[in-house]
Amino acid sequence: MNIDYENFTQSSFEDAVEQNAIECSLNLSAEHYDKILSLSGFVAGDASKTDGASTVFSGKAYFNAIFQGEEVERIEVGARFEFRRAQDECASVQWVDYSLDDLTLKKEGGMLYASAVVTAKINYRLDREIKYCASTDFLCKTDSFNVDKVYPCRALYDVEDEFETSKVKKVLYSKADVAILSAKSTENAILVDGDVLLSLVLLPFSENSDIVKERRAIPFRFEIECDRCSQTSAAFCLAAVKGVTLKVNTDEETGKSQVSSVVTVNFSGGAVDSLEQEKVVDVFCESCDLKVSPVSAEALRFLGQKTFTEKIFGKMDCAVPEYSRFVKFIGEGVDAVDFGLIGDELTVSGIIFGTGIFSGENGTIAKRASLPFEVKRSSSAAFINCVSVCLDGVSVKQRSGVLEGDFAVKASYLEYSLSSVRAISQIEEGEQKSVNKSVITVYLGRKGDEEWDVVKALGEPIEDIRAFNPQLEFPLVGGERIMIFRRK
Repeated sequence: MNIDYENFTQSSFEDAVEQNAIECSLNLSAEHYDKILSLSGFVAGDASKTDGASTVFSGKAYFNAIFQGEEVERIEVGARFEFRRAQDECASVQWVDYSLDDLTLKKEGGMLYASAVVTAKINYRLDREIKYCASTDFLCKTDSFNVDKVYPCRALYDVEDEFETSKVKKVLYSKADVAILSAKSTENAILVDGDVLLSLVLLPFSENSDIVKERRAIPFRFEIECDRCSQTSAAFCLAAVKGVTLKVNTDEETGKSQVSSVVTVNFSGGAVDSLEQEKVVDVFCESCDLKVSPVSAEALRFLGQKTFTEKIFGKMDCAVPEYSRFVKFIGEGVDAVDFGLIGDELTVSGIIFGTGIFSGENGTIAKRASLPFEVKRSSSAAFINCVSVCLDGVSVKQRSGVLEGDFAVKASYLEYSLSSVRAISQIEEGEQKSVNKSVITVYLGRKGDEEWDVVKALGEPIEDIRAFNPQLEFPLVGGERIMIFRRK
């Protein structure tokens, strides 16, 4: 007898966290220690690379220090990093979310150094091949099931912007995030829409003016090449900032400045097709016993990429200096993002952070400020993956000695359903069956019985059963008396 075996891919996801200490000289003498107003940083990660049985992760950590000199000044330095992780042969890196944590200043050898921990949150996709029986010449019962076929794609694009502002000398601080709004499949490409959210702090020419804060939402639309995807495919896309380039040009006649920016973004996504496959779930042979080996697996099916925006308002945790004037809220971001799915409710939480800049009797003062948040959303998914959160709107004011924050949090995540797949992984022929010597055998049909149910019950080929019971129509309605006659 002929038996055809095939494989289907059982996919799952696994998270890992890798942390590495990093240190970099700020090229400032130790006497500047008490003049540092703000220390921030970000990580520009390279695309991960497979090297034998391990994966190489690399990038550059940037430190940005704003300090009080003759005027408010900025210095940005960077340091490369690289680390390796052993990787299962069935695993592939789906996404890496880098952050720069535990930023601290220290004095060493008369110089200032910035140190931090590069945290890499790595999301792996594990694809394991499951062998199953797809068809056989034995009488069998079959069923269909759906599996996802993913066609991955990657791209690197620049998002450019230019705007006019008041006359400024230079950029003191910059930070960019990416918000994906939608990802749609076209013929051999994925169409991605989103915004680059750029935050800038600029130093004005006038010594009597406050620092200038600008937030820009720069829309983009890109086509990312993706072989074998079509308009009927589902799609997803993840994005991270690779680098930011800024330039300031000032027109002395108009007293205005033009600020141009180029934000380089890493895109990683894919198209997903749902493929229907046939599997054998039961078999019968009238002449011999069959030894059947069952197999079961959990199948993840992609439902789509979801986004939402939520308003967050509240009093921030900040030691506001007495007798000071609030100037600006800079260096804003979202940290400690966590999520959980219980029943049909998704909870996303984190901490909005930044630095409050105040003007006091003794000059400029910087104080850390934070606001925890928790957002709930209904979800029909069984599994959530690749949650990213960024700030889409920022407004901070001082009232009665307290900082009040009004923020818009934008989140994106991937949803999956989960179903059990039960099939047969192996069929082996056993001993020959003894011949049924009964002259007449009667089987009382059950509702929903198919041909194979009746054959198994009577132990005779379906051709013989139909010859003696020509009125049979499958599936049975239940209660049919089905007889088979045998010659002595």
